[in-house]
Amino acid sequence: MRPHRFTNWPTLPKQQITKTKKYKMKTKYITIIALSALMGTSHGVTSLVDFASATATPGTAQGGNFWTGVDTNSSTNLLSTTDGSDTGWDISVSFTGGQVGYGGNGINGNGDVAPFDQGFAIIDGIFSSSPAVTGFATLNLSSLSANATYDFVVYTDRATSWSSGDGVIDTTVGVGPTALATAKDTLTSFSITADGSGVATFTFAEGPTGAFSGDGVVLNAMSVTEAIPEPTAVLLCAFGAGFFLRRKR
Repeated sequence: MRPHRFTNWPTLPKQQITKTKKYKMKTKYITIIALSALMGTSHGVTSLVDFASATATPGTAQGGNFWTGVDTNSSTNLLSTTDGSDTGWDISVSFTGGQVGYGGNGINGNGDVAPFDQGFAIIDGIFSSSPAVTGFATLNLSSLSANATYDFVVYTDRATSWSSGDGVIDTTVGVGPTALATAKDTLTSFSITADGSGVATFTFAEGPTGAFSGDGVVLNAMSVTEAIPEPTAVLLCAFGAGFFLRRKR
């Protein structure tokens, strides 16, 4: 006896089948993109910069960290703090006006916590002994990822008469802080989002209340780290896009 054939299975309209296929394809692509983003997520690369003039930074690790020594106005490749390899980022420094340049050795501060202490790179740096309107340094970072955010930490110091908040950082290319005060013998943190060409630029100078006294301010050292989105943020974006497509359906 032959089994009974069911010939009246419900079928979806052709238009509904096409929509379902398109929705599944879109969902599949979103899943692939989200997984790819997660697989590509890694810790941000960090570079440590010693703005050295009187004391050069050796080409070996100091306290487990590799430093990039910058004491020239020429473009310098920034090195990875972990193994000394080239990060692909570049930095150049220029000076505008008088009473600004490399030097300032003989600071009174001892630096902050390692690696920002005087046992490593905190000896000299970029100094400005006049208000920003008459003398400032411009630090230009290039070959960064376009529109990516970079986290900075700077150590600033100088001799006796420098009052707190007498150093100033202003972002000139990219999106970042303006009129950011840097306190004596202290680490200051900030972030800049590079422009579409992968450039981030900021200036450093003595604050507007400063007057030339032979002391001025000194930018001794800096770290720069590329900020990488957290995996949870990627998942939330993918979930939100999938929910949107589901609602559109």
